[in-house]
Parts: sequence; structure tokens; C-alpha cells
Amino acid sequence: MNKPTRTPKQAALAAISALPDAASFEEIAYRLQVLEAAAAGTAEIEAGKGIPHGDVEAEILHELDRHHLRGLLLDGLASGPGVVADDALFAALRNEARDTGPA
Repeated sequence: MNKPTRTPKQAALAAISALPDAASFEEIAYRLQVLEAAAAGTAEIEAGKGIPHGDVEAEILHELDRHHLRGLLLDGLASGPGVVADDALFAALRNEARDTGPA
């Protein structure tokens, strides 16, 4: 990235100047912490240590799927016992499929 670089002091002064005059020390410290975290993240990305967007997206989708499946399992558990899957059940299902014919 070829943008003009500011020193940390310049960046801090600009961040503090953007705050209202009535800003508390806590608000100022928070703004500086955010600024520091953003600078560290930018440095990691520039050093090639970042995680590609596609990888992050795939991980999020994986977690969503995992949570969805967990929800289904918990719903099934909460629904109580179902039909016993024995030979009689499968025979009835085969007969029903045979009687219905191809879709």
C-alpha cells in the first residue's frame, strides 16, 4: 500500500482531535485502543499474515451449519420417543412404496 504514513503520535492526535471536547479519558483511551488494534491488523495483513476472505466465509458457514445441525438434534431430543424402526415398520414402508408406484 503506497499511502502516506503517519506516525503513531500523528494518528493518535488526529483521533483525539476528532472526539468532542467533552470526551472523557475513558473515551479517549478506547479510541486509541481501537486505533492501535486497527494498525496492528493492517500490519499483519501487509505482512501476509491475514486470513483470506473466502477462508473466513467458509469457516463462518461451517459454524452456521454446525449450529443448525445441533439445533435439529436438540429439537429431536426434545420431541420424545418416535416410532420403533423394526422389521414391521420397514415392511409397511415397502408395501406403501410398492402400492404407490413410481412418482
